[in-house]
Amino acid sequence: MPWKIDAALATRGKVIFERDSAEGGCSGCHGIEDGEQRVPFIKTWRTPVQNVGTDTREYDVLTWKAKTGVLKGAFIPFATAPLKENDEIFNILATSVIGSIAEHLLAGGAPSTNARVAAAPEPGSSATPESLGLVRLPPTLQDLLTAFDTASTSEAIKTKRQGAERAFRSRLPPWGSYEARVLQGIWAAAPYLHNGSVPTLAELLKPSGQRLSQFSVGRKYDIENVGLAATQEPLSETLSLTDCSNINSGNSRCGHEYGTSLSDPEKRALLEHLKTL
Repeated sequence: MPWKIDAALATRGKVIFERDSAEGGCSGCHGIEDGEQRVPFIKTWRTPVQNVGTDTREYDVLTWKAKTGVLKGAFIPFATAPLKENDEIFNILATSVIGSIAEHLLAGGAPSTNARVAAAPEPGSSATPESLGLVRLPPTLQDLLTAFDTASTSEAIKTKRQGAERAFRSRLPPWGSYEARVLQGIWAAAPYLHNGSVPTLAELLKPSGQRLSQFSVGRKYDIENVGLAATQEPLSETLSLTDCSNINSGNSRCGHEYGTSLSDPEKRALLEHLKTL
């Protein structure tokens, strides 16, 4: 880290970090724990997906549709249908992510110029995936088929919110849920929350209603509060935020109330520990 650490204070902060989340701790959601073994020699971390009351706009994006552009017709052989000219963002994401991972591993980690697992026959062609040299996902990659639910809209779960009917896929987590991240390097990841609505970690440890309603985004750093400095360079962009009355704005500072009940000395200790990660 680019600054001197108060070792004694950081040690006290580590104890707080490892507490249960109900007591202001972080490790229950953000600690490093081994996850599933996805493929040989590649491990994952277990990171929970849950709704902690934060902004919901990014989640809603998964239900939108978009033009697929150069990805039109792309598909995962024997796994997904070719992408339409306008398709659901969830389908585009699934095809892109699964295809990229599969190609990388099938190529032995080397750069690949042959889109073996994400190419479709020309329209009207009688060619099959096999005749084009496309391959099935090997056993070590079969879990990718369930990483995204690619069921058709008719098979999706439908729910109503704010008077509008939206189709949600059966494998999607509850509305407004996001994956927690491990906190390695968190001191360098400001602004915070998935939508970047909180400028510092110190601000994140305040109740939502007490957090800043706007802040400037720039290069100046606040070492004490761990994040963006309150005063930035001239002409820096100012981000205006909404409160918990509008958590679907894309810029709501609401949610993630963990650690807000800690005492000021406990918060300082926790921040010192987070600087070491």
